[in-house]
Amino acid sequence: PDITDTGAASADSNSLKYALLSAAITEMAQQDPDQGNILAVINKLVGSFTTPAHEGQLLNSDGGDPNTVSLVDLLGSAGMLSSALSSEFTYGGNVTSELSNLLMIAQSDTDEWTSAEPSPTSGMGELETVKAFVADARTWGHVIDEQINANTGDLQQRLDMAGTTLDIATPLLSEAFDYAVNAALEAYVQGQDIDLSTYSPDPLNPVSATGTATISGDTVTVIGGLNGSTFNVVMVFPNTLVGTEFTLSMTSATVGNSDAEIVVTQPGSVTLNYADTYPQGIDLSALQSDSSASVPGPDSGSLDLTVTINELNVTDAVSFEGALQMSIVGSKGDSASVIRDVTGEVVYYNPSSASLSGSFSSGTNTVTASASATMPNAETFMPSDYWYPGIGSYSFTDSNTLVMVALDYTRTITYNSDQTVTVFDDTPYYQWEYPANGTYGSLDAFLDSGDYAVQNFWTYIAGTGGYDILVPDKSSDWNHNLAGGTLDGVLADPEIPEETASNFRQISNVSVSFNAQLDNLPAATFTLTGNRTGLEDGNFDLNIAYGSRSIHATGNVAQGNAAGTVTITNQDGVVLTIDLDGVAKTGSVKYDQTEYATIENVRGVDVIRYIDGYFETF
Repeated sequence: PDITDTGAASADSNSLKYALLSAAITEMAQQDPDQGNILAVINKLVGSFTTPAHEGQLLNSDGGDPNTVSLVDLLGSAGMLSSALSSEFTYGGNVTSELSNLLMIAQSDTDEWTSAEPSPTSGMGELETVKAFVADARTWGHVIDEQINANTGDLQQRLDMAGTTLDIATPLLSEAFDYAVNAALEAYVQGQDIDLSTYSPDPLNPVSATGTATISGDTVTVIGGLNGSTFNVVMVFPNTLVGTEFTLSMTSATVGNSDAEIVVTQPGSVTLNYADTYPQGIDLSALQSDSSASVPGPDSGSLDLTVTINELNVTDAVSFEGALQMSIVGSKGDSASVIRDVTGEVVYYNPSSASLSGSFSSGTNTVTASASATMPNAETFMPSDYWYPGIGSYSFTDSNTLVMVALDYTRTITYNSDQTVTVFDDTPYYQWEYPANGTYGSLDAFLDSGDYAVQNFWTYIAGTGGYDILVPDKSSDWNHNLAGGTLDGVLADPEIPEETASNFRQISNVSVSFNAQLDNLPAATFTLTGNRTGLEDGNFDLNIAYGSRSIHATGNVAQGNAAGTVTITNQDGVVLTIDLDGVAKTGSVKYDQTEYATIENVRGVDVIRYIDGYFETF
């Protein structure tokens, strides 16, 4: 297919990869030392392949030798082309993931030759080739189905390991890790150490942390804990912090709790991005002269780290060692969708993409694999209103009663003529009488005390969450002679919107790749990619490479089941097509565009009938 044509989206991924690898030769010719000479690149490729010592194989990786063409050279160039096209053409994402997975495998085999073999069905007649393909497809289909349904099988375990690793990493990165990076940034901007017990990124919603952020030149070390998690993070800041995006170096980090830990094993990077709602050209270095300076929260950011992730205190714990990339968004440049507090600080983030590539382990089972996914509408699944002005009101009655109302929640405080509080009525939750539960000389003293009245006056809005109600500043705004006023709220307990048929997490470019040895079958490399297109809908692309054979299946999922047309091909180009609606209804098997068999469902059994009169169940 023409990879620059939007119609290529209908081609299968093997055809697209073939076209991209072909186009990669032209792309490679644009680089030095070839300077546009396509023939020179072709000659190097032919020479690398046909040299007698190579026996018709390529080097997986040649370490960057400009005089040869390796599999890494081809895959790397093809991957760059696919990435460049993926923003314009819908097919780019899955194919890019597959090329990236193949590149990862090839890069690990420097100075090792590929092991390509001709198809074992070469030389067979066309009908025999079709029947051999059907036998392979049926075998793999049945075994994979059994492995997944057993829920303890090799395939299921590998999928579970990748999912578990992402699950245990994300909460740590989204809370304790985020807090530590913010504290390091704040210490650097202020140019002084910070006692974390007094530091909260969001002053309206303070957190209870322990530890210190210690600055030494351009390096800040943050050691402490937050909400049951501990962290030890070392950040190195660039000489100049100017603009709306900058990257910090993370030389080491350990973040963990009783369930899991993440250890940064090699220096990595953290990139912070600021929307243009902040003045263009922020110069953070200029703020260092002001000890009261406070850096604004970024609108988005990303991580690129080499890590070890360990699940703790469980039987058959999962661990991961390798590369972790993650992108976090507060918005996508749309300032209206950013969740900010009244001071303009961004206060809520969601991961928009994550990828892992390396070794997953569970007990004695270890597998080299990769897993990745993106979430284009991550900003949709955030609280809708962080700051709620006018969420309630207050008023004074009979000169001795204060009534505070937030939506359908009412609090009444009664005091006598000298303002000594006598009754605190929070029906149906609490009704306290004073001085039995504490004596306060005045209403102001009671409100200033930080007692229940101020700290826990809140209300709940379905679909949004629980809001703390902010009592006015007693020293200046609180006037007992006023008729009353409004109360503002700040979101303390966010409720993430529930998924619906029209508003669901759009999880795209999901990719899991690994090697597996399934029962009674040769060792195989699995690459599973797909996209979630609805609440229970999606599409999938499964490649199984085993020896010199392959099975490639593509299809759609509706209401959790395979639906529509599922296409299965192999290394010979035999194509099996099934139209599904819960069960197989009709289908065909073609080779070189000639139909050699039909598929029909007979009393609940799928039957393949060949042109020679032979039939079998599928």
